[in-house]
Amino acid sequence: MRNYTLKENILSGLIGVAIGLPLSIYAVNHQTPSEPVAIREISEPIVWEMVDPIETEEIEVIKEPLISEEDRFLLASLVYAEAGNQDLTGKRLVADVVFNRVDSDIYPDTIREVIYQKYQFAPVLDGGLERAFSEVTDECYEAVDLELERRLDYKILYFTAEGYGEYGTHAYQHGDHYFCYE
Repeated sequence: MRNYTLKENILSGLIGVAIGLPLSIYAVNHQTPSEPVAIREISEPIVWEMVDPIETEEIEVIKEPLISEEDRFLLASLVYAEAGNQDLTGKRLVADVVFNRVDSDIYPDTIREVIYQKYQFAPVLDGGLERAFSEVTDECYEAVDLELERRLDYKILYFTAEGYGEYGTHAYQHGDHYFCYE
């Protein structure tokens, strides 16, 4: 099969435009309008008959949870320990960091492993996570549940509370936290 040169391809395109454009303009300018359609009145009303529905057995749909209740509790507790004093968006962003790490190739594959990975979350090191087990709020659960439905940020992997950390690309600050991308 022969390969055409750039000059031949351009020339071929120009010929196509030179022929096609005038034909298109002619066709548009010489169209005839269609005849109007007469609308007839309906003398009798339309009656819809009700048909009995087909009887079927009721099927119970069981929706599997996206994460276990244990992982939901653990993550909500971490959210409380890390962002208990933040607004709902701040709490959601902390949950995003965990979910994004689970999805990442460079972190463990489960919520539990991500949270307990060595030197990753200060509350795990200082006992704040264990204290949060008895203090976790409904808003922390709400943050986790909302992020299960749709994340605010699919890219953040890091956050710190005292300015941008040494890891990742600086992204933005929300509340007391500074978030970074990979």
